[in-house]
Amino acid sequence: GGKNFHFVHRSADVDSVVSGTLRSAFEYGGQKCSACSRLYAPRSLWPQIKGRLLEELGGIKVGNPAEDFGTFFSAVIDAKS
Repeated sequence: GGKNFHFVHRSADVDSVVSGTLRSAFEYGGQKCSACSRLYAPRSLWPQIKGRLLEELGGIKVGNPAEDFGTFFSAVIDAKS
């Protein structure tokens, strides 16, 4: 896999940055070659982005999607593997 990044322009919408970054980093358990692992943001936007990332991360539901459809992040490997 790569070391993909998001490069944020100073005119970017913070909510879009946060949503796109979290989806890229954590969808498919982060086990995809295009998962975001680095974020470059202007200093002027960083406090807002950081605050929203932490807020959203706190609400991410970890678990088994077969048991709870609200799960966003789960293990990729099961006991049978």
